[in-house]
Amino acid sequence: MKTRILGLLSVGIAIVVFQAAPNLAADKTPPSDEQIEQLVKQLGDDSFDVREKATKELIEIGAPALPQLRKAIKDNKDLELRNRAKAIIDKIKSSPAAVRESLKATDVQDRKEACERIAEDPKTYKELLPQVVELIKDKDESVRDAATIAVAAIDPDNKAIADSKLAKAMVSGKYSKLLKRVEVPNDKESYGEFKDYGHYQATSYGGVDNIPEGYWVYVYPYWYIWGKMADK
Repeated sequence: MKTRILGLLSVGIAIVVFQAAPNLAADKTPPSDEQIEQLVKQLGDDSFDVREKATKELIEIGAPALPQLRKAIKDNKDLELRNRAKAIIDKIKSSPAAVRESLKATDVQDRKEACERIAEDPKTYKELLPQVVELIKDKDESVRDAATIAVAAIDPDNKAIADSKLAKAMVSGKYSKLLKRVEVPNDKESYGEFKDYGHYQATSYGGVDNIPEGYWVYVYPYWYIWGKMADK
């Protein structure tokens, strides 16, 4: 009798699980364009709770919500909605998964910005180091530079940047955000192979104009002008 009851219970549980499974699957179905559009509209709702709930749901949706969020920023006049849409886009694009995809993007700017984001917060993205190291060999110079800086931020002793002049110019992580690189080989006579000159403002130097204010480091034959110095 007990065996029969247990058997019936097992069948009953199996039926419940089988019946529940479709509902669980339905919950994971990607939202439609109409649902995303409705959530985006709710970012400008009069109710704070509605705005907060829509914000959270759009962040959870992730990349599929980006096109409509960008469209809202462009077309919608509601300041609250636009500000929330911008914040959501930044949140989505800053996730490790999204940054990983951006590192593989066909667009040069996307790859460069992904490396720059990693350099700004290396602890968050340290798991992406192997992908960033690969970009040191990228066909685009700006991406190669950004990747080198990101690798140095995550792992200053990485062998992939052991011979990099750019990494040396960061002065063990003292500087970041490369603004300009100016080739002046003759300055070796005055400064040697390396010189951490510090903050300097010059609009023109070495035959190059429109030089931004920043922190200058000379690693023959280039001056590297950095936009940020690490907090002491």
